[in-house]
Formats: sequence, C-alpha cells, structure tokens
Amino acid sequence: MTLSLVLSITAPLLTGVAALLWAGFVAPALDEMPDATPPRDLRTW
Repeated sequence: MTLSLVLSITAPLLTGVAALLWAGFVAPALDEMPDATPPRDLRTW
C-alpha cells in the first residue's frame, strides 16, 4: 500500500522533471545541429 502510494506520487513528478530538463537542455541542443544536406539551389535545375 505504502509503496504504491509513493510510486503514484513520485512517478508523475519525475516525468515532469524529465520533461522540463528535456525542454531546457536537450531540445535546444538538437536545434543547433547543422543540417545533414545543404539546401538545394533551385536555379541549377
């Protein structure tokens, strides 16, 4: 009973903390990565 109560309280909190850490640190770093392929110059077609 006590373990399930503790898990039911801490699991959503840990999920929220993980989401905030992802939004603050991991996602901005993903945006800074350069594109694998350069944009095409359509004038060469």
